[in-house]
Amino acid sequence: MRLSLSFCALALAALMVVPLQAATVLTLEQPSNEQITQTKQFPCIFGDPSCHQPSGFDYFLLDDEPGLYDVYWEYTVGEIVNALNGDNLFAVHFRMNTATGQPPELLERFSMEWTDDDPAGPNPHWKLVADYNPSTPTEMLSFNAAQTSDSRLMIFDVSEFQLTDTVRFYLRMSRLSGGLEQVYLQGLGSIDPDIVPEPSSLILLGTALVGVYLLRRKRAGF
Repeated sequence: MRLSLSFCALALAALMVVPLQAATVLTLEQPSNEQITQTKQFPCIFGDPSCHQPSGFDYFLLDDEPGLYDVYWEYTVGEIVNALNGDNLFAVHFRMNTATGQPPELLERFSMEWTDDDPAGPNPHWKLVADYNPSTPTEMLSFNAAQTSDSRLMIFDVSEFQLTDTVRFYLRMSRLSGGLEQVYLQGLGSIDPDIVPEPSSLILLGTALVGVYLLRRKRAGF
């Protein structure tokens, strides 16, 4: 009896555990299967002054100085979804133009982190949810004679987050040569988030299962 009750208790505890999902490993297409021009419909998150933005959607300005960038930029989930006309799935494009005689730019890392804490608070907890972190930096290869590269990271998903949550993008690139530099979003559609039972519902379910078990034991004469 004690062993069976202990087993039921463990089963109930297991129901209440929410599994921790590992960060999505991003895939880089280069050149991109969909070479698109940056517009207000495809807003920059990092870029030079050539970016075209929807009203109120700012981006990290990459100046004309060549070299290394190691930077973060934050948005609320709602800002991203609104900028993408309701899409909660998206890709990130890299449109770069290498200066004549210079080697290709290097993408060293790109990631997205999430928090439901106040990002301006003292100790917000950030969780890595999507990551491109190659063992060696990736050369952004040109697809035309003008030495323009168009690469795309797939797929980012913010469908399970609240619109008031915050995500931040991390960019680490080197050998930038001061040419065209645009890192922008491409909406890929929307999905409905999975419906996960609340902890209170799981407790009720577990309690009911234990009650049914005890009732059957009593009727069986144990």
